[in-house]
Amino acid sequence: MRTRAHSTSREKRDADEDAGRELENELAVEPSAPVFCGVPMVLANIEVSQRTNPYESDNTSPERDDEKHRRIGEQHLAVIRAAFRCDLTRTVTFQWSPGTNHVSFADMWPPDPSIFKVHHTTSHKSLDQNVTEFLTRIEVWYAQRAAAFLTSLMETTDITGKPIFDSTVMAYITEVSLGFNHSWDNMPWVLFGGKDTGFQGGQYWRHSGGRPSSATSNNQRSTNDLWMACGKPFGFDNFVLGDDNSMHSSAIEGVFT
Repeated sequence: MRTRAHSTSREKRDADEDAGRELENELAVEPSAPVFCGVPMVLANIEVSQRTNPYESDNTSPERDDEKHRRIGEQHLAVIRAAFRCDLTRTVTFQWSPGTNHVSFADMWPPDPSIFKVHHTTSHKSLDQNVTEFLTRIEVWYAQRAAAFLTSLMETTDITGKPIFDSTVMAYITEVSLGFNHSWDNMPWVLFGGKDTGFQGGQYWRHSGGRPSSATSNNQRSTNDLWMACGKPFGFDNFVLGDDNSMHSSAIEGVFT
């Protein structure tokens, strides 16, 4: 291939050969061992609590879950990064926990940081200053995990020899806009995109009304319109989730060049 391919593709050939040699080396160490594609070690088995927390309680737990929650999430993200690195897949959906989670967090409850407070059930309490601060601190916790993962994609090259993040778009979202009433109106999204995607960052977009789709109420747009926009950098100009044509109108403009 080196004698036939153009000299400008040398870096891509080098990266391809390096990836192949790495897989060979991993197999040579122990033929029966799995290929990790950059996962540094066999992932640990982590036992988790089966405890649930009643809504009508003080929403505290006898133990903290956030440390195990972090370790499990980081292991999943390591597998995702490895799959991207070896080009095993280019599309992944990852959820830290369902909106109805019973994960307890330490050092988050403002009146008493020593209390292990449960995330979801606490969100159904009246949104006083303490509850609002508690939920905000948890959002910061998850945002820090997302930032660390994005940084790792910037620092890890794929089979082309370029940073994985360069060709990546990540939508960072929650299941609902407001936890205490499960509202789906005014859903907040944060988008991240690498330089090869044409992503136009540094902007804030809010629908101005007009209700172009019958999918929503209150003169808003379906989230499908944003998914349609996210498909464009990858050649999917009409990407829609589901087969109900009333659940979208058109891709939101100005997100990608």
